[in-house]
Amino acid sequence: ERLHQADIVISSTASTLPVSLSIPAPTASVTLQPTCIVQTGTITITAPAPSAGISYSIDGVDYSNTTGIFTLVPVGSYNVTAKYPSTCISNTAATLMESSVVVRTWNGSWDGAASTVDEKVVFAADYNQSEHSDENVDITACSCEVNSGSHVTIKTGRYLKLRNELVVDPNGSLTFENNASLVQMSDDPEIAAKNSGNITYKRNTNYVKRYDFTYWSSPVEGQTLKKLSPNTLGDKYYSYNPSSGWVIHYNGNQLMLPGEGYIIRAPQTFSITDAAIDYNPKFQGKPNNGEINKELNGGVVYLLGNPYPSAISADAFLNENDGKLEGTLYFWTHNSPPSIKVDGDAIYNYTTNDYATYNRTGGVTTHAAIQDGDENDPNDNNNFDIPKGNIAAGQGFFAPTSDDGGTVVFNNSMRLLSDLVMDNSQFFKLEKTAKSTSLLEKNRLWLNLTNAQGAFKQTLIGYITDATNGYEGRFDGISYDGNQYLDFYSINQGLNLSIQGRALPFKQKDSVALGYKSIIAGEFKISIGHTDGALASQKVFLEDKLLQVLHDLKEQYLFTTEKGVFNDRFVLRYVDKNAVEEVPEIPQELNKEVLISSKDGVVTINSAVELVDKVLVYDSAGRKLFQKNKIEANLFFIQHLISSHQVLVVDILLSNGTKLSRKIVY
Repeated sequence: ERLHQADIVISSTASTLPVSLSIPAPTASVTLQPTCIVQTGTITITAPAPSAGISYSIDGVDYSNTTGIFTLVPVGSYNVTAKYPSTCISNTAATLMESSVVVRTWNGSWDGAASTVDEKVVFAADYNQSEHSDENVDITACSCEVNSGSHVTIKTGRYLKLRNELVVDPNGSLTFENNASLVQMSDDPEIAAKNSGNITYKRNTNYVKRYDFTYWSSPVEGQTLKKLSPNTLGDKYYSYNPSSGWVIHYNGNQLMLPGEGYIIRAPQTFSITDAAIDYNPKFQGKPNNGEINKELNGGVVYLLGNPYPSAISADAFLNENDGKLEGTLYFWTHNSPPSIKVDGDAIYNYTTNDYATYNRTGGVTTHAAIQDGDENDPNDNNNFDIPKGNIAAGQGFFAPTSDDGGTVVFNNSMRLLSDLVMDNSQFFKLEKTAKSTSLLEKNRLWLNLTNAQGAFKQTLIGYITDATNGYEGRFDGISYDGNQYLDFYSINQGLNLSIQGRALPFKQKDSVALGYKSIIAGEFKISIGHTDGALASQKVFLEDKLLQVLHDLKEQYLFTTEKGVFNDRFVLRYVDKNAVEEVPEIPQELNKEVLISSKDGVVTINSAVELVDKVLVYDSAGRKLFQKNKIEANLFFIQHLISSHQVLVVDILLSNGTKLSRKIVY
């Protein structure tokens, strides 16, 4: 069928009339090459020029193109042809689409300058940062290939940061030492899917004894619990079901799913009394990359985990999942031997089983700071720093969901803030400060409750942008009471809070109720751990209502207690004794103009002065039973309230900002 009049040749033998079929191949060229960011290019056909009835193909199948310009063409070899109106097809022109990305190759040394985020790196020989002069150099590239026979090791504390894919040949290897990081930047599912081959990611525990558990999450695909800790007793591998509690995975055969948290007990060979680091855990598999989603039910607690082989920002994770999670994360810390660096006989002086807590107000630690502590000392247990916003690779953590729950998202943008790699050096806790994903004003006060034997509990009160004086999961964290000896908290709306965020602007006349629980009778002290923002220069007082004392907390406050729970003894204040005033009563005339009544199961709120903006109802235990925002009406009814016959507290916010609180019998 390939006929063209200009190409017909008539032979000298009239009886045969052979036809020569020869239509010239098109003239085509690559007019735009793929880059690291845009991995496709453009092929342009200039001859035959576009005209009526002529169409083009670069794959020999689809001739729908009539412009001669092919965009979004991946790297590869292509056969370019033209189709004429008479259905004749031209000869083929071979065209090669090549990437413009510069390739830097390691052959015992780099062939040129250090790579950039727009260049590709190829390891064609063994690379071990501990053996080369560039051992303290991080590697940044567009993509990375590890060739067959090449064995690459990224040193502890260093990172390999890639804009796109990682390819590791089955006969090569890529190992990340403890605290090293593999960071991948693109969330494009097509790019994320290009990862191939396995990595080895090592992760040391902190000091543990045989009966201590570590909270884990896998940064790779295909990892089993058993493979992570092969010497753990067969029934000491667990996941967590929000409805039924801990689930045993006998012999550790369970695959570790991305974004899920798990706990594994220390190896059975470890001492019961002497803590030691487990240097053996390692993850092996294709690294997790790109967006990871998890569907969570509302109103329960999940054990989640960082799914990537690099740290993520807790703030970015919480911001992305605002409205799906309550907003506070809980990181388990475990026992370690008593420290000789703290005064006293050290009966209770160790990091007890407890939760380091973090939300957008800040973090609460589980142990008193020790000056000049040695991070390699088992007595220090590496758990002293206040959580400040990084979730390490391999780390599992508890996260309560909001009432509605929803799809919780992990993505690569959480791994980078302002193009900086997150610090990955802490485990079980959070450590170095990272740039926040939002600019919040923070004025904070950390209070410590301790005794001479080393018992310790910390609570945090902060005055934060967007916080209110009501309970909000973004800024308020409920105490999980994980410390078996002591609990110390602020109290708001009947809730015991390890972290309480309060509204700006900070007012000196504000006051905060404090409570504690102790199974130890004796002498304790309350002191300021540290402060920041406006509270760094603010006087702070502790009112002891039992002894009728107002104490300036520039000096620690010593007191004696019995065993028990004490929620009515202490109040935090910011004015001196002579200036202490009770919160003024609502004016009598306003009391008369805002009426609340309960009859036949209906609560009626009637305001004759201002519109009702917000209503909250709590039971006698401080549990929130009802909340309605943006009411904007003078008359409001609450029907079918789920509550037994009891006294309820109704908090009302009027449109002019006035707050009222009333008790009713329901």
